[in-house]
Amino acid sequence: MKERLIQLIKSEDKKNPYTDDQLAGILGARRDEVTILRGELGIPDSRERKKPYLVNALKELILQNVKISDRELTRLLNRQGFNVSRFIVSQLRKEIVGNMNPKNTSSVM
Repeated sequence: MKERLIQLIKSEDKKNPYTDDQLAGILGARRDEVTILRGELGIPDSRERKKPYLVNALKELILQNVKISDRELTRLLNRQGFNVSRFIVSQLRKEIVGNMNPKNTSSVM
């Protein structure tokens, strides 16, 4: 089951990775077994696996238009294939802006 889990995660859609529940269904196992196995293998959960791709896409969109609304960002990201909510976009935007250097922060807000 370990090898199959690793293969599934390697081949998943990076914009919308499998949840433990989905992996359990594919593997014919219980969700808690998948969660434990994923943890033992040091594989992050689906949100953490998606985050780097989502953050990069979000940064790119923000740099194109610093005054873009969270609603429009969410719409564009969903159009790119991500399945995200406006809440997640808003939270990540705050995180991104907080991590930018002071020169860039004023232009993003």
